[in-house]
Amino acid sequence: MLLRPAERVRKGNKMRLPPTLQFIRKAFGRTGSGQSPAGLAIRSDILPEETNFRMLAENSGDVIMQLGPDTKARYVSPSCTRLLGWLPEEMVGHGPEVFVPPEHLQNIAAAAALLIAGADEGEPLAIEIRRKDGKTVWVESKARIVRDPLTGVPGDFVLIMRDITERK
Repeated sequence: MLLRPAERVRKGNKMRLPPTLQFIRKAFGRTGSGQSPAGLAIRSDILPEETNFRMLAENSGDVIMQLGPDTKARYVSPSCTRLLGWLPEEMVGHGPEVFVPPEHLQNIAAAAALLIAGADEGEPLAIEIRRKDGKTVWVESKARIVRDPLTGVPGDFVLIMRDITERK
């Protein structure tokens, strides 16, 4: 039973990236199919760029997030644990109100509104985030919106966060 996915790959059936990772690749100008970063099955025909993409997403010092139109996290890179103390699965499904002090929520809402209104990429935004241990850390957040290529309708957001605590 557990060998079926590996057997399908061995026979040449291709596996596609999960929707979350396809979305991130699309946001940064990449298309194609491949395998999930979790490595559900090992394939010998994985393109080097797919391996590099997976390595970057999993090892970046910056936190990479995919937020739905409702601003709830759909994907959070493992680097969130180093920066914020949260496991990715603890952040997925939650919106900024869980991690961001109320005084910064208006800035986030305004930045999201600009993206929805037509900007493809937002200006860097300095915000404070609550760590799991209760302390706060200052991050610079840069967001992009991914639109439907045929209709232009706004979809999910891709967010990159980096620690700027020392600058504050």
